[in-house]
Amino acid sequence: MYFLQKRLQVFLISIVVLLIAHCQGVLFDRNIVHTKYGSLQGTYQMVGNTKVYQFLKIPYAKAPVGSLRFKKPVAHPVWHGVRDATKYGPVCVQKVTKSYRNIYPNYDTSEDCLFLNIYVPNGVKHGKKAVLLYIHGGGFFSKSANLYDGSDLAADGDVIVVLVNYRLGLLGFLSTRDSAALGNFGLWDQLAAMKWVKENIADFGGDSSNITIAGHSAGGYSIGLHLLSNHSTGLYNRAIMMSGFGLSPRAISHQARAFTNGAARYIGCPTSNSTNLITCMRSRKASDILRAQLHQVSHQGTNLSFYLSPGPVIDGDFLKGNPSSLIQNGNNGPFKDVGLMLGTNNADGWLLKSKLLHFESSYNFSLNDGVPPSVFCNEIIKAIIRDYFQSNKNISQKICEKYSSPSMNKLNQGLNAIDMYGDMMYAAPEVQTLRYHSQTGNNPRSYQFLFHHKPSFPVISSRTSWVLGAQHGDECWFIFKMKNFHYTKQEIHLLQQFGRYLTNFVKYGNPNGKTNHADNAFVPHWSHFTPNREYYMDINTNMTLLEHLFSKRIAFWLNDVPLLHSSAIVPTKVKIPYVFG
Repeated sequence: MYFLQKRLQVFLISIVVLLIAHCQGVLFDRNIVHTKYGSLQGTYQMVGNTKVYQFLKIPYAKAPVGSLRFKKPVAHPVWHGVRDATKYGPVCVQKVTKSYRNIYPNYDTSEDCLFLNIYVPNGVKHGKKAVLLYIHGGGFFSKSANLYDGSDLAADGDVIVVLVNYRLGLLGFLSTRDSAALGNFGLWDQLAAMKWVKENIADFGGDSSNITIAGHSAGGYSIGLHLLSNHSTGLYNRAIMMSGFGLSPRAISHQARAFTNGAARYIGCPTSNSTNLITCMRSRKASDILRAQLHQVSHQGTNLSFYLSPGPVIDGDFLKGNPSSLIQNGNNGPFKDVGLMLGTNNADGWLLKSKLLHFESSYNFSLNDGVPPSVFCNEIIKAIIRDYFQSNKNISQKICEKYSSPSMNKLNQGLNAIDMYGDMMYAAPEVQTLRYHSQTGNNPRSYQFLFHHKPSFPVISSRTSWVLGAQHGDECWFIFKMKNFHYTKQEIHLLQQFGRYLTNFVKYGNPNGKTNHADNAFVPHWSHFTPNREYYMDINTNMTLLEHLFSKRIAFWLNDVPLLHSSAIVPTKVKIPYVFG
């Protein structure tokens, strides 16, 4: 009798503990999770004293193969038994270089790639955990969720981190511009992943009412477009965009059908009828489609092009109009209802490097010494004006006057070329986005940063010595700690500070924390962006709060250029809507 009483007592205590845990939030300290789709067996690693569970290769949609290729994703069916979630899945089809394989071993490719990786710190400190859903960059044709390990960020910030794979290149963004294949399949993949997380993250101890979506470069473009799509309303509370915004010229592909036709011809598919084209391309191997895509990118004739690549399109479904028009007309999805954090790098514009290398031989110069003014004005600006401004010669002249002069030395011209491309592609669209968002007083707050630190460790590509500060993508190494990179003591502190700002924003919508009072001994207070005080945080080993990012250069793109563009539009075969103004 005594033995039965003791067992009953233990049972009742266990029930009470579970009820308390349920009231405070799901107590997560296990590596098996039960979702509506089935059970998952994960693994874990220790980050300091924190155990972080990892659930890898979680399918959020059926494999987009066969008849599902070039279609919206279809929900994954329920599985029986416990699914192994301890190893990375394949990445979506892309070209993988040897240098990438040396640094990132988890890089096998497959069309069957629609997976999530979820990182969960154990225990619950303050109820259910806030969630960060991150969409990787890579120009809509490369990279993957496997590139980053979310464990350190999850442990240090006490948030759940979710990383998403989505279809890339032609397999993700082919478009015939009609009902045969409207396009944007990669964006629909991301949307399906958001829905999966919204429905299932509570099973991992997450708060489904406190989700932040974030992305860098193509991931940032994607976030910007989700904010303008009514399809994503209600799936998240906040958004972080880094070096990629919905108002960026690169966010929308304006030559989608031409790219599709060129790729189809290369692998022997007809182009006169869209249905026949898609039927033919569904019958081809994924490797053949990738080969056709790479051929299109590398064989652009004598013209230097900035937009001839697969990417999002205005399809009338996911995206009903030009991003700038959607925002200005108020038909802007959840944009006005979510908190924003936007950031750029001071040398984002060094993405021009691949374009500039194109002219080293013909102009007899070395990029190691800088850029000749003649290359900048006669080639780079010429291509930009053709692709984005309908060959408006007035704009071409003004850009040259703003960022160049015949007597400028090659080093200064190189630095100005970086500024020009970074201003046009990133800084100006960023500021324009923040201004729109901050105009309504009832909007959640928005925050801006400029990442300025040049990493001490080598990354995949070689560095050009005269390029100062942070190049495109450098901030990512200070969000997701890389195990094989050697950070200095100062850089570890920077990583922790930047991570604190980001995860505070994820949890509270405020980088300063729940009470809006930063721990000034660790990070300075970060004031939000307003119509009158355009604050931004300069993210470096010495954090500094500043105002009005590149004010004169931004005014040139947001005020002067739109006036020139509207006053003298030169007809071209392809009408490309200007994104600013």
